[in-house]
Amino acid sequence: MRLSRIAPLHPKWFALVLICVLSWVYLGSVANLQWSTHDREYIRDSIALASDPSQFFAADKLMPGRPTLELVLWGWFAVWGDSALAFHLLGIFLHVLCSWLLFVVVRSFGFTYGAALLASVFFLIHVGHFRAIHWVSAFCYSIVLLCALASMLFLRHCEGGKRHEALAALYAVGLLGMGAHVSAAFIWPLSLGWLWQQRGGWSRELVQIIPLGLLLAAC
Repeated sequence: MRLSRIAPLHPKWFALVLICVLSWVYLGSVANLQWSTHDREYIRDSIALASDPSQFFAADKLMPGRPTLELVLWGWFAVWGDSALAFHLLGIFLHVLCSWLLFVVVRSFGFTYGAALLASVFFLIHVGHFRAIHWVSAFCYSIVLLCALASMLFLRHCEGGKRHEALAALYAVGLLGMGAHVSAAFIWPLSLGWLWQQRGGWSRELVQIIPLGLLLAAC
């Protein structure tokens, strides 16, 4: 039976609702966790940034080197303060967003609604991802995955009237991902391989993302 026949919502939004419900069942207790590993160091850096934003560029920060993650945590701290509950809710939200975006990406590559939904649900409940949810200092894993999944969507739009916008967005998420974790460098060979396969060889879009590799290497 088609998912669209049993879901009262559009399948994309039905998937989001289902993922949110499952996250409450599987991850609800995460909100009760306290700080772990290097969480406190990031919070202390956020406190310093709140009093003096120029500290973002300081060389003596406790946890330097991941500016995208630092900005996310700083912004969250500015709103919620030193609250472990608020930060763990952010971790759950990021994981839910990764699971839902995975559904969107899998579906965009032509898989059925059921296959895309299974992929997102299995990712959501996979116990191997616990660090990215339990540890505030490991939110970088969720952020870089969001950037990687977004890059795949932008690759799908590298043709047509919005090709230049899609390429610009691909560069942006690549650099943002590198600001969270070095594994974002994989976005570049993934993009090259996918465009090469789709075009059957060299293409203008493929040539236009070659500088992205140089930028990521510089990062």
